[in-house]
Amino acid sequence: MAAIKTIPLLVMMLLIAMITGCASNQDLMAEYGPLSCPVETVVVESEVAVERDAYFRYNMDKLDWRQSVYFASGQSRLRGPDETQVAVNIKTLNRYPIFNVLIKGFTDSVGSTEFNAKLSMRRVLSVSELLKEKGIQGGRIYISALGEQAPLNGDLTAADRAVNRRVDMVLLGPNETDDFETLAEFLGETVTPDVNATSVGSTSATPADNQLQ
Repeated sequence: MAAIKTIPLLVMMLLIAMITGCASNQDLMAEYGPLSCPVETVVVESEVAVERDAYFRYNMDKLDWRQSVYFASGQSRLRGPDETQVAVNIKTLNRYPIFNVLIKGFTDSVGSTEFNAKLSMRRVLSVSELLKEKGIQGGRIYISALGEQAPLNGDLTAADRAVNRRVDMVLLGPNETDDFETLAEFLGETVTPDVNATSVGSTSATPADNQLQ
């Protein structure tokens, strides 16, 4: 008889323990939003995501990658040595399709601001089009034309201006371009996917073909 009375008591104790556990989750939810019970599952997923991102970042740093190519004054055509630099990146992107690329165009301060905005976009597109010709899908390419807005070392000397006449190619991990608006916010500049050769300047989106006219 005593054993029969013990069973309901054990059941009640288990129920109290479960309610107490979920109550702690409710406290967390009030502060951090919806959270499943038990908490350990969420923590493990977060640790896995962090480790995965760290893994990709570590391996990206070891890849063969060329950061910049340079242009003659007022020009947007890639020269031979710079095409070779881009070819290295094309090989890496083709070998590792999980990675994407951000192409950023710059100019020196020679010429009007409007001219330089268009020139930087033409430089971006010369690199972007070469990537697509060699098999890199437009959906993996993000573009940003900054014109003369971001000189690297000032723009006072001929050497400074030569460095500013460039396109930077930034290798992006698989989680860095899930939302290009978030990417743009992180970079502090306007960024757009190059899926349909659509580009943006410092203000609003414009078809890239119009920039070439």
